[in-house]
Amino acid sequence: MLDDKEFLESLTFDDLKKEYTQRKKELISDINNTYLKQRQKLIRKYSQETEIDKRHRMILNACIFPFSHDGSLSSLGYYFVRASPLSELGISNLDFLLFHPDSPTCSIFGEVKGSINDSQKIVDELKLRMKEVEKNDSYIKDKYIKNQNTRTEFVLGAEFPESNEIHKTVLRKGGKIKVWAAGHRLGSDRPVLSLFRPLANNEVAKSMLHEDPILTQKLKNIPTSFDYKSMFPESHIVAQLKILLLVEEDEERCFALSDLNDLVKEELIYLEEEQIKVICSKILSVAENIGFVQKVDAEQYRYKITSKGRRADTKEDDLKKKWIDFAIHKELENEKNEKVLELQKVYIEKKKKRKTITDYFVE
Repeated sequence: MLDDKEFLESLTFDDLKKEYTQRKKELISDINNTYLKQRQKLIRKYSQETEIDKRHRMILNACIFPFSHDGSLSSLGYYFVRASPLSELGISNLDFLLFHPDSPTCSIFGEVKGSINDSQKIVDELKLRMKEVEKNDSYIKDKYIKNQNTRTEFVLGAEFPESNEIHKTVLRKGGKIKVWAAGHRLGSDRPVLSLFRPLANNEVAKSMLHEDPILTQKLKNIPTSFDYKSMFPESHIVAQLKILLLVEEDEERCFALSDLNDLVKEELIYLEEEQIKVICSKILSVAENIGFVQKVDAEQYRYKITSKGRRADTKEDDLKKKWIDFAIHKELENEKNEKVLELQKVYIEKKKKRKTITDYFVE
């Protein structure tokens, strides 16, 4: 899209320039009024985005926490390798990788769902990703687990009772996927994690159990956590921005880039240093763009959170509001640019139908 001055000059004819300017003014006014009327709807839309990501993050945490150092299943020898395996190859939506290094070795790839609209689609999508894992078998073994003889299993994790729908769909479509259910036991506030066990005793049902009989036996109402990690590599930007609320500020309420880097590294310890730097840069860039932080010393890489509140919940509310306002404004500007570009195309065609003095000389 050309800027206004350049585009107006290209129109040549004064009446076209005047007509275009008026049409553009009316167009922008209509778009602004529409967004003003829809503002509350847009706020709900962007708030829902963050809630969906939060639910996803909770289920992901529930699936990996039992295998952490403090988890109930740590003694079984499985450990959390990383979140978002193969994302660096552009393969998304695989959420976690667990590994058991001792014989018999086993890699467990998991995908989790915070909400379920179509269980059949979810199962079919995971089966496609299972093929991607098979294709990248050598990369996985060289990059992540340093073991060439491991077997691979696949898990779909969801909150109960949605996980029941997934379990029935997997069973109907031939099994081979293990279904983990996260939720609260009746009368308890502590979340638990369980492996869904099919009632049938056929080969399809058996393929939905782990080959490790001890894991199958133990993975029943295991205490877990919904908030083990506060962010993951593919978390929503608001979840990543919230890491700023954990940064320790000095007496001037400032923090250094290195402080943020240390926190992100602690959350995403499995990522390489360069990836950590990219994520930190993204967090600070977005935080500055939405007006949540400002750079106070470019040479020392020092920043300050602009929120006037000191309480963490006040800062979090301010952060969400600033991001939603920014997202709505960005959507508004994109809409304006698209419509103005369409309008410019209309007037380019109008100009083509006109003749200039030069055209007459050519004739």
